[in-house]
Amino acid sequence: MISYAWLTAVQVKKKGDHMNLDLHLTTACNMKCSFCGAWEYGREHAYITLADAENALDAGRKSGYRITTLTGGEPAIHPEYCTILETAHEKGYWTVVTTNGLYLDEEIINTYRRCRTLVRISLHTLDEKLHERLTGTDSLPKILDNINKLRKAGVRLGIGCTVTEENRGEMENLAGFAWDSGAEFIRYTPVVGIRGAAGQRMDRDFFREILRTIALMTIANSGSMEKEDRDISFLRGIMELMLTRKCAGGSRQHIIYDCHGTVVPCSFLPEDMGLCCRREGQAAGDKADPAAEIQERIRTVRGNMDMFLASDRADSLQGQCNTCRFRKSCMGGCLTMKLPLDLEVTDEQPVCLLQLMKELEDEFSEDEQRILYGCWAGSFLRKSGAHDKERTCMRRLPIWELNFRRGQMRGEKSWNSI
Repeated sequence: MISYAWLTAVQVKKKGDHMNLDLHLTTACNMKCSFCGAWEYGREHAYITLADAENALDAGRKSGYRITTLTGGEPAIHPEYCTILETAHEKGYWTVVTTNGLYLDEEIINTYRRCRTLVRISLHTLDEKLHERLTGTDSLPKILDNINKLRKAGVRLGIGCTVTEENRGEMENLAGFAWDSGAEFIRYTPVVGIRGAAGQRMDRDFFREILRTIALMTIANSGSMEKEDRDISFLRGIMELMLTRKCAGGSRQHIIYDCHGTVVPCSFLPEDMGLCCRREGQAAGDKADPAAEIQERIRTVRGNMDMFLASDRADSLQGQCNTCRFRKSCMGGCLTMKLPLDLEVTDEQPVCLLQLMKELEDEFSEDEQRILYGCWAGSFLRKSGAHDKERTCMRRLPIWELNFRRGQMRGEKSWNSI
């Protein structure tokens, strides 16, 4: 039986303090990444209107969302990008942007500073030729220069790397670069083999090697990491809870509003699953209370996901998932690891992260496990998912990240290779 007694032992934010509304500003992008699995990949370019963005932000606040992540496509090429960012800040959101970093000017830098925005730069290699193959652009020097400009301006930075078979060997170099650049973290997100990324490698060994590399880097650089200093049994318990929860898509933790006005639970779930909620009839701005209309559709998508993840589905799970003691809490695991392989929702999970963690334990001493789990569990307890007993996004967990210790002067400590 899962115990949540640890919640009383750790100070966490009250329910609702860290919920995220993703606002997709555009389908347009100034790159052509070979692994792109974006929600609206391949569609004609579209841009959210300022009025629709304002209404979505109002609906999000009324629905309890505190963080908004501006994304796309490439959000920075939206003609009203800075205005939307300022609007979100004025409405009380903590602002995050996910950008490839290619387009940057003084107005954008000043907006980031005023809004205290966390800027996550998508960077997948430091090799110029590989960068050109991956993104379809000869733009790496420009991006690195822009990262340096942001660093000098005191803008909060993070690095996001989509890991494919082609750039898996770049992970360590990118970690050292993130550390030297003053980034707060680097997140390695395994590719999802759908849409533009169809056919990308996603087997169990692929995930295992990514996690192993992150684990080795974490242990080798533990003095530079945020971590929780706890007993190993406590930390293992946190890890177990973290890895056995239902999908957070379309929940109080995470929801998406795209530039066509559709409320979406998760960017990687197919539209034909019937979980999204499109705008019907009039444009949102023509309705008497457009924010209320969007808020109602947010409630609808939440309800759709609640029904989709109902506990009675657990009895239909196949293979080892059917007999697993966590089947009703995780409901067969992350769908992004099933659907690209043409598996059904109830099929056995081909990549059980809990199993992978237990396998990796055998490679490390108990002291190393304590360091590793202290970093991952400590980061998790500071994140939004700590207060939610049922839902979390497996692709946003700290196991995919290196979270650097805050306040440490980077020049005082070099990055250790593995």
